[in-house]
Amino acid sequence: MARKSKHQGSKSSNKRQKVQVEEKLEDAVWFLKKCNAPAEIIEDAERILNADTSTLGDVQKILQRALILLNRHNIANFETLKKEYDAICKDLEDTLSAIENGKYEGSLNFGDGISLLTCAIIIKHYAPWSCRGYKCRRGFVANLIKRTNQCIVPFLNNVPKSLNKEAGYDWSAEIAKSVDDSVAFVDMRIITPTEKKKCKSEFNTFYRDASITKGQANLLGFILYAFHVKAHHVNNGEDSWSIPVACATKEGWEEVFKSSEEVDTGIVKFLKYIAHGQCWAMRLPLMNEDVHTDELLDHYNYALVELYKYVPLLHLPNPSRIAHRFGARCGENLTDEERAERKVCSPSADVKEAWRAYHADEELTPEQCRLVRHAAAVIEAIRARRAGDALSTEQQELVKDHLAWLTFEAWNAYHANGGDMSQLSPEQQDLLMNHRSWKLHDEAFVKHVRLLNR
Repeated sequence: MARKSKHQGSKSSNKRQKVQVEEKLEDAVWFLKKCNAPAEIIEDAERILNADTSTLGDVQKILQRALILLNRHNIANFETLKKEYDAICKDLEDTLSAIENGKYEGSLNFGDGISLLTCAIIIKHYAPWSCRGYKCRRGFVANLIKRTNQCIVPFLNNVPKSLNKEAGYDWSAEIAKSVDDSVAFVDMRIITPTEKKKCKSEFNTFYRDASITKGQANLLGFILYAFHVKAHHVNNGEDSWSIPVACATKEGWEEVFKSSEEVDTGIVKFLKYIAHGQCWAMRLPLMNEDVHTDELLDHYNYALVELYKYVPLLHLPNPSRIAHRFGARCGENLTDEERAERKVCSPSADVKEAWRAYHADEELTPEQCRLVRHAAAVIEAIRARRAGDALSTEQQELVKDHLAWLTFEAWNAYHANGGDMSQLSPEQQDLLMNHRSWKLHDEAFVKHVRLLNR
């Protein structure tokens, strides 16, 4: 039998090594794929994993460590995973905090840390500057997600409370704690920008300072989310289920998940996009039919029930109409004729009752829906006018009619108080002082009072 030459053996060995490397690489990204990672995330992960560590920057080396840990099959238990995960987060915090003598110290945000109790994950965009310096009460590394923030509270209170009520049950402190323990929030951007309008520019500066690309920044946000999924499956083993995940940020959904549709991978149940937290807190945005269509509201109804499906103690309706209630929809979009017929009215007893019922989360009649939606349109038009935003033709008419009504009310109050401006609200005083007929009306009113007092 002929012996293989040394050269032939080397070629065969190299071929085997290449196959092993390819298999290892495929194995290394399997979990990312199961977490619904788009092609761009997979490509960036493969580049990091396939790179010689000596050629990587400090942050990229940490990304490589995180990817290796994330995709390991043989993690003994949750405690082992948490210990290594926390160490990676701490090294990342120390590395980024050292940039330019502490430029990013105190403004790094890795979101909620992994927990045994997590059974729902909500993806967010970034933490606002007001959260800078926040000390996480749970002790998670670099977590600036304040659970009292108006973007977060609706998913811990307003929404689950409304779902529980719709199912026919009372809310309790025990249910509230269960929701708080069960829902994890992860931001896709790990710094707190100083200004919302300049956030993209600040993010780009951060990427340069950290010597990473935008794609690697997306990968970092995705990894932080994927560790929550990993923790769930390591902890529950064969009893684990597809953990529900929803993006309450259009930016995060579009930039990181590439506008992925709903999918169940067997590891996660990805519920795509749901309206931002402020929409559920303020409710007004959900009344905008052009943005939040009936089709989207139907999706929100379904996705929110699925999102909270495994939260202990919480009762859920099936199906739900929560989005239609918050959006004050009566089941149909308004026709153009119905839009034209909406009139500005005084805050009558009917309007006040409609608002009370709306905020009490009660089922509204079609007429109450109309009143609430119209009032919301007026409020939004006034807000846009004060902010200097461009107004639609309809908004211009609403503002004009509404200001006319407020002016009429202010004059009535002025007359009722014998011409004493001090008895009026600051808003009414400002309205009358800036009214073009003020001087003429003032002179006429004074003459009228003098005649009455003769």
